[in-house]
Amino acid sequence: MSTNKRKVVYYSICFTKRENSEIQVEPFFCKDRFVDFINYLRTLSHADALKDKKSQNKAISIENLDFVDQSKPRIKLIMKSCKYNHSPNYMSSRDGSERESDKKLDEGEKELTHICGIVNEEEVFLVMEERKTAIGITMLIDYLNWLYKKYLIARNLEYDHKIIYASIPDDDFLQSLNKFERVTFADVIMDKEIIGSEGLGLVEEGSDLIREEVNVTIKSTPKQSLPIRVLKGVYQRFISEGSKIRRIRVYGKDNSRADLKIDTGFFKKVRYIDVQLDIDGTVKSSDMIEKLSSLLE
Repeated sequence: MSTNKRKVVYYSICFTKRENSEIQVEPFFCKDRFVDFINYLRTLSHADALKDKKSQNKAISIENLDFVDQSKPRIKLIMKSCKYNHSPNYMSSRDGSERESDKKLDEGEKELTHICGIVNEEEVFLVMEERKTAIGITMLIDYLNWLYKKYLIARNLEYDHKIIYASIPDDDFLQSLNKFERVTFADVIMDKEIIGSEGLGLVEEGSDLIREEVNVTIKSTPKQSLPIRVLKGVYQRFISEGSKIRRIRVYGKDNSRADLKIDTGFFKKVRYIDVQLDIDGTVKSSDMIEKLSSLLE
């Protein structure tokens, strides 16, 4: 059986308060609440679990959700998604001939995203398959919060908090900062919520025409360097629970005056696993879930 190498990224998720406040609110977690939420998800019909992100021509739902409720509950989640409003002709790889597609505009090719997690007292620890054609962590959390609001309403609970995530990085980024002789500027990429109604209030909530992330550039004064301690502080915020910072890029010169750039996108904790493929070329989900689960041991 043929195999394929897949990228796996590590995350943690917990809760934070929704109130708009200048005071930093510490993230928190309630294991019983989250376990009840997962059990609620398992009761949803396919129609109730389907979210249509019309601004992106993308539909998202749950393909399968297994949950073992024990001292450290385990989640085995398979998400499905599709891009629609795109139906070009089919082209033959043998002779280049074409035929009309029978795909309707409200249909799209199903893409799966495999996720495994452990629920402990402080957080949910996740390992997640990462593919550009499927869904990423930002879209997953947006989807879970959409359903979490429904869950709170169904349980007659106050909608005063939401689900957030944090990347789990490798340790190399802080070490790489010490290679800089001079830092000229840094790009801090943040969730667009920072300029929304719960942040600076610059844009209205639900502004789908704005990209999911905004870029803030921090520059040094002429011929000076940004202090490394400042960048280390930004990085600590980046890896903290509930951080709105998604990525940091740092630019400058090393001690030989050569250009140097480091990017947290290259330092987050990533692993690659070999998974079996079915005869149609798609990943064998049972093998993928088994491999992801083994990373949690």
